[in-house]
Amino acid sequence: MKLRALIAGVALAASLMSQAARAEFPEKPIEMILPWPALATSTDIIARKVAEQMDPILGQTIKVVNKPGGAAVVGTAEMANARPDGYTIGGLTIGPAVSQVAAGTTPYSIDDLEPIGMFATLPFLIAARGDAPFNDIKSLAEWSKSTGKQPILAHWGKATVPTLSTYRIAEKAGFTFNEVSYTKVDASQLLNGEADVAIVPVTSVIGGIKDGSLKGIVALTSGRMSALPDLQTVREQGMDFDVAIWTGLFAPKGTPREVIDKLYSAMSKAVESKEVQDFSVESGILVYSLGPDETKAQMTSEYEAFRAVMGPLGLIKQ
Repeated sequence: MKLRALIAGVALAASLMSQAARAEFPEKPIEMILPWPALATSTDIIARKVAEQMDPILGQTIKVVNKPGGAAVVGTAEMANARPDGYTIGGLTIGPAVSQVAAGTTPYSIDDLEPIGMFATLPFLIAARGDAPFNDIKSLAEWSKSTGKQPILAHWGKATVPTLSTYRIAEKAGFTFNEVSYTKVDASQLLNGEADVAIVPVTSVIGGIKDGSLKGIVALTSGRMSALPDLQTVREQGMDFDVAIWTGLFAPKGTPREVIDKLYSAMSKAVESKEVQDFSVESGILVYSLGPDETKAQMTSEYEAFRAVMGPLGLIKQ
């Protein structure tokens, strides 16, 4: 009996010590891995701004380290294989976190990534010339069916997230694209007649939309864009899903939930800061907070959807 009591006492003490240790998290600086080149895009900038605003909330510095390579898979894999204690996290986009996993081109699975939460969506849209005979996805589908034409789509590459999402939209609407891939897509492909519609960031077409030479067809975002507040999202145009080229924070599988929750709380507060909100207005990036469970559910749904689209396109590695 004494031995059992001693063992129970030791177990209780160990549990209390473990809980206390987690409650004190973080006790040292945290490393945030970004799997792309430093300051190359607004994605990098927004992640750094969120990290900077999390520092005073957590009482520790978040050291941002860029580790590009393998279309963002190298840095993501390093984060996924790190010790699951909350001191190595990653700022990831939907590409290395979901679509590339769905394609079977990563050394990690979707379950190896523990979501802390999403915090931003990049402002992409499908655009057309201002005089195009369609204004939204429904009328684009009707035009395609009535004319027998496949609308020419200018995109960034068949396996990229915006393009896969656009294929999914067309499939749901009942038409197909005649697509053309470019290393860079902007207003020029529309204005010179190379394409009927194009997948573009809002910054590259906002001027043309304002002067009427271009128009937005649908926002590839989870909410209305501040730059184009009247442009409906995919769900608002009758689809049963959202499209979002998102960025979020992740930790290795097995990171304690108490640690995940503390990091999410800090991220949520950081997103509300003036610095992050000001950059949101300046860049057009949508910022928000989506919790770990909601993020995981969305990732699972997107994974299955991408697999369904990628299979017929021959994009899944056997």
